[in-house]
Amino acid sequence: LKSGPARILHQRLSAIISPGQMKKILSDTLISYIWPDSSKGSTLRMRRATLRKALGEIAATGAWDIKEGYQITRK
Repeated sequence: LKSGPARILHQRLSAIISPGQMKKILSDTLISYIWPDSSKGSTLRMRRATLRKALGEIAATGAWDIKEGYQITRK
């Protein structure tokens, strides 16, 4: 993983999702794993965009399946 947010998120997801398990996690929860402080407006929009990129980077490893609504499965 190349980006900092992807590495942080991968570490957190690995701790809460066991292999073969699936969890649905809200986008706000995923954002709070990367940035513990709250935000709104344009900052929140940028964080959501960064979250989507980080999840794409994690899914590209092949060890994770990430579907609409942030249903995350660890293979």
